[in-house]
Amino acid sequence: MKRLFPGNFEPTKQDILKIWDDCTLILDSSVFLSLYSNPTEDAISLINVIHQYQDLIWIPYQAAKIYLDKRDHLIAEKASELKEFKESFDENIQLLTKRFARCKNPIIHDLSHDLEDFSPIIEHFEKSMDKRLKQYMEVTAKIIQDKLNDVLDEDSMGVPVPYQVLDNLQEEADRRESYHLPPFIHHEEVGLKMYQSLLQWIQIVSYVKNERKPALFITADHPNDWWESVGQNKFTSRPELINELNSELRVFFHIIDISTFLEVAKEVESREKSQAIEIGNKAVMAT
Repeated sequence: MKRLFPGNFEPTKQDILKIWDDCTLILDSSVFLSLYSNPTEDAISLINVIHQYQDLIWIPYQAAKIYLDKRDHLIAEKASELKEFKESFDENIQLLTKRFARCKNPIIHDLSHDLEDFSPIIEHFEKSMDKRLKQYMEVTAKIIQDKLNDVLDEDSMGVPVPYQVLDNLQEEADRRESYHLPPFIHHEEVGLKMYQSLLQWIQIVSYVKNERKPALFITADHPNDWWESVGQNKFTSRPELINELNSELRVFFHIIDISTFLEVAKEVESREKSQAIEIGNKAVMAT
């Protein structure tokens, strides 16, 4: 059953560990975009893990393109969110100060003196927000971008979809939509952006066909194209995609999220350290 319908069975960590050394790690654009939404320490740690297993990594051309198209907008969006938060914070402090001034309740009125004691802390917090914003725009985002440039090299990246495939793209998209097969058309977009997930999937299928080796497609979120909801805050990878690729190629292929990737990578690192220690001990005993 599992061999015929692999998409209906989520892989265990042991399943992934068995094929890790021989597999390709295919990274979705969401993995790179997530770096700008996470704390700096977490972002750098993730980049380091990606760099550690760079020899196993392949990036679809479309994934890299989506990342580059959205990166600057996402950075500006995060900066805008902090600005809005600061404005909201300032407005609430001003509102609270005015309410204290108008209040006739002597107990609450006396508390206004305590609020004055917090003024240095509030001022420090506001300056800290300005500092964090400047640091994010001028330092953090640039560090992430520079470190990613070392990972996103041409050797680990796919090529654009051929023009003959683009000519038949609408036909393929309509066929999949008629059967309700993901990846879906993004009707809210225009031009080729409507088919960005489908283009990425076409590139993944083509790559796995050529390589004929196990592959893991890693995403940082749970978009509708790759995942389906099976309950509150619970998702499973799209079985249609797994079964589609496995039925034709008979190779191990699964979709996992970034947290699973990091958990397995940590176990692989621990296993490699244990093996290195064991080899060292044997070498010492042999001398």
